[in-house]
Amino acid sequence: MLQWNWPKGNPPDDILDHTQICTDIYIDPVLGLGDQYMTQHSSNHYDYVNRSLNYILSYQTWTYQLYAHRT
Repeated sequence: MLQWNWPKGNPPDDILDHTQICTDIYIDPVLGLGDQYMTQHSSNHYDYVNRSLNYILSYQTWTYQLYAHRT
């Protein structure tokens, strides 16, 4: 599980704003590199089902804090 905090205000709040669940993990058998695939709630369900975490992080343009939880 990955939770996001988009700090707002002065001083910034410490409220978690969003949660994603890891639904798949892919590891390249040759390179040994991997990626997690995340699913989250959204009004457009097709855009946020099994989306690569590397892709999600690549389009973030605002300041954020991430909290990872292993269950």
